[in-house]
Amino acid sequence: MSKTKITENLPTQSVDTSLKPIVAKKKGGFYLGKVSPLKIAFSFRHLGIMLKSGLALEGAVAILAEQIDDPRLKEVFSQMLVDIGNGTSIAESMRKHKNIFSNLVISLISAGEQGGTLNENLFILADYLKKSYELQQKVKGALVYPLIVLGMTSFEILGVVYFLLPKLDSMFSAFGNVPEFTQFVLNAAAFIRDNTVLLVVLLIVVIIAGYMFTNKTKAGKKLKDKLALSFPVFKNLNKNNILATFSQTFSILLDNAIPINDALKIASETNDNSIYIEALEDIKEKMLNGLSLAKAMEAYPKLFPFTYVKMVEIGEETSSLAETLKYVNEFYAEEANEISNNLATLLEPILLIFIGVMIGGLAMIIIGPIYQLMSTLNA
Repeated sequence: MSKTKITENLPTQSVDTSLKPIVAKKKGGFYLGKVSPLKIAFSFRHLGIMLKSGLALEGAVAILAEQIDDPRLKEVFSQMLVDIGNGTSIAESMRKHKNIFSNLVISLISAGEQGGTLNENLFILADYLKKSYELQQKVKGALVYPLIVLGMTSFEILGVVYFLLPKLDSMFSAFGNVPEFTQFVLNAAAFIRDNTVLLVVLLIVVIIAGYMFTNKTKAGKKLKDKLALSFPVFKNLNKNNILATFSQTFSILLDNAIPINDALKIASETNDNSIYIEALEDIKEKMLNGLSLAKAMEAYPKLFPFTYVKMVEIGEETSSLAETLKYVNEFYAEEANEISNNLATLLEPILLIFIGVMIGGLAMIIIGPIYQLMSTLNA
């Protein structure tokens, strides 16, 4: 199929390349959320296959723009088609859509265009995006079990507050001397029942304020990232996930002849942990002052374990850093996968203690006054 015939089959409407495709309107609204990495990976793999089969770049992008089902990607590739037709490189066209294409993607596409390995780099990016997405989903999936347990426990406590304690309150009030702790809990439960709407509104405000603080302010994000690297069990999961992603990205960039300082900067942007981003920025500065990568990493033993630093050092000494980082990525990805698979087992002691304290507290609240009444009657 000729390039002319392909482009003739495309819609003839004009496309304004100055538009921001991420906020393009759809049926009176706006697109919400990010484009799935899996859809981007599929697009790159499809584009790479078409280029490998001998189809011209403009024709391949035209087919992709017409066939892709995601409306945001469809609009982006349609605008890229216009740019390519006007003589713009695909990497430069992607720079207009940085909300979809990361610096890693743009750098590898640019390197592929310059080195004549565009289709190979598209396959590399497709595999990278797919594996990174799968690892992130495993980490998120590992959090489901503890959240379900905490949610169920919270509902049980609310059930006691709203249904059980009101029935026992009248019975307890007949006692001559209710234990102080029990009376405190009964009063707290009554306060919750009497001010439900106010407390729900307050809870929503606190959640929104907490989200804004931890995601929109530098201090809040840094606090959240510190906790992510400090909380038992989760700290190892998060650290292994970050090291695996960083190592994979860094090795891909080095394999494509990206200068090491530029590669380090781009690789640092693939994770959203501000603690690691600051550390990698400092490491880059140390390297500009003459230190090796391994020596610069030694200043951060809590972020880069001894084994990791030694592997990097060996890679630098043998001029095989990219290859070494691939092995390091496999190791830490496997570690993260292992922890995520066993997270339920690792968290069971903490969850059991939490549930035990809640059940024990409720037992003391309910059984304590009854036991006191029985003692009084026996006396």
